[in-house]
Amino acid sequence: MRFVRPFLALNKYTGGSVPRDAFERAGLDARTLDDGSARVPWATIDRLWDLLPSYDAKRAIAPVAALFLVDDSLDVPEYVVRHQATVAEGFDALMRYMPLIADGARWQSLPEPGQLRITFSAEGLCQHPHAVAAYALACMTRLAARFTGERVAPLGAEFAFPRPPTTEHYERVFKCALRFDAADNALTVPRDTMNTPMLHGDTALSRTLERMVERQLQDEAQAPTARERVQGLIVELLPRGECSAITVADRLQTPVRTLRRHLKTEGTTFRELVDETRRGLAARYLQDEARAVSEIAYLLGFSTVQAFDRAFRRWYGQTPLEWRRART
Repeated sequence: MRFVRPFLALNKYTGGSVPRDAFERAGLDARTLDDGSARVPWATIDRLWDLLPSYDAKRAIAPVAALFLVDDSLDVPEYVVRHQATVAEGFDALMRYMPLIADGARWQSLPEPGQLRITFSAEGLCQHPHAVAAYALACMTRLAARFTGERVAPLGAEFAFPRPPTTEHYERVFKCALRFDAADNALTVPRDTMNTPMLHGDTALSRTLERMVERQLQDEAQAPTARERVQGLIVELLPRGECSAITVADRLQTPVRTLRRHLKTEGTTFRELVDETRRGLAARYLQDEARAVSEIAYLLGFSTVQAFDRAFRRWYGQTPLEWRRART
C-alpha cells in the first residue's frame, strides 16, 4: 500500500508533532520518506498510525490525508484509471490493478435501484482498519472528482465504526450525508454517473499504460519477498547448525542491519521467522512415521532432543510423540 506522502502531509497539517526520526523508527528509511510514490506494507502502516496520539484522533483526521493527494504522487495504476474513457471503465481498471495500490484491500460494487454502492474493507489486514477505510473512501471521492472535473460526487458515505468526536474533516472531504455505525464502509453514487466521461480520457494512452501495469503485476507476482527468501535459507541452513542472521545476510549479500530492516517492514523478525519455520517443519516431518524424533530435532537445528521437546510443547502443548500418536 502506498501511503507515505499523505501521511507526512497529515503530520504537518496537525502541527508536525511526529519527528522524522520517529518515522524512521517505524520502519521508513530516508529514501522511502523522500519518495512520494513509495509503497509500504500494512505492518508499517500500523506503526505509522501508532505514532498518532489516540484512537479517536486516528479516526477523526483520517479523511483529511486524502486532501494531500497530488498528481506527482500518483503512480502508473492511477494514471491508467485517469485516462480511461468513462468512470465505469476507470473503476474497472482500479479494481483490476488494486494489488499494486493496496494489496489485500477489498473493494466491491453493489448495484441498487438508481444507485451504486461501493464498499471497502481492510479488516484483518491491519490494526487500524477504521482509519484506513476512512482514508480509502476519501481518496476514492477526491480522485473521482478530480478525474471528472467535479462531475462525480457521492450521495452518501457510510462508516462501520462509531461517530468520531468531530466530523469536521468528513464533512469537508465527502460533502454528502454521513452515517456511522453502518454495516459497511461504503460510498453511494448515482448509477448514471458511471457513464460520465473522464476529464483526461485517452484510449490509446490508457492501453499503453495498461501494458506497463500488466508487466508490473507479473514482476511482483514472481519476485519473492524478503520473508520468502529468508525462509528458504532457514530451511537450508537449519540442519547444518548455521542458521544465524549473519549467515543468512551473507548468503543474500546484504548487511545484517538491512536484512533486519526489510523483515521489520514486512512485520516480522529473523527470530520469529526461525521459530515459525521450525514449527511448520516439525509438524510436517512428524507426519512421516519413518522419521525418528531425534532425526527431526537434527533437521530443525536443535542441539538436543530435549530442546526440541521444549520448543514443541510451547508450539502445540504436547510432546512430539504425543502429537504424532494423536494423529495416527
